[in-house]
Amino acid sequence: MDYSTLITELKTLLSIEGITTSLSDEDYTVLLNRKLNYILSIVGLSSTEPSTYTDTLLDYDGNRHVLLHHYPVIELQSVQIDNRTINTNEYNLNKNSGVIKFTSRRQDGILTIQYTAGLTDSQISTILEPLLLDWVMYDVNPENTGVISSIKEGDVSVNYDTTNSELIQLTNRLNDFKKEINGVRGVML
Repeated sequence: MDYSTLITELKTLLSIEGITTSLSDEDYTVLLNRKLNYILSIVGLSSTEPSTYTDTLLDYDGNRHVLLHHYPVIELQSVQIDNRTINTNEYNLNKNSGVIKFTSRRQDGILTIQYTAGLTDSQISTILEPLLLDWVMYDVNPENTGVISSIKEGDVSVNYDTTNSELIQLTNRLNDFKKEINGVRGVML
């Protein structure tokens, strides 16, 4: 992932928020890359870049559901059992979760599926990049120090962390992204 545009946008957002740092572009790149790897690991992805894959099940038992190793799926090139092509009307594909559901039980044999998987440009620009920017902004903001506030009424005292609300929002957005990508897959497993 090219971070040059994100670094420029991050510097602009930090400036608007009145946050100054002495970080270099290389430092921002390290922060962005580290947070990207964290987000991808939580979501269950190894990369943002689309790649072509071939999944082969040598002992396919005719099960109606098949989980592809890589997802989200951008395009399915072919589905074959023992070198016989399965027509597209004989299965449904959930692109986000990489689950193929055959319309009926299939014959046993060697199942070979060729496909392209990775995040779409839309998912990157509308979900991943904004989440990445907001999370790095949260990390570099010196005000996010875990300040504890206290309220006391009589002999009852309540303590709470006043910076948690932003972290909770970021975590909720990350979980929503994970649900979008893993939706059906998480239910099946």
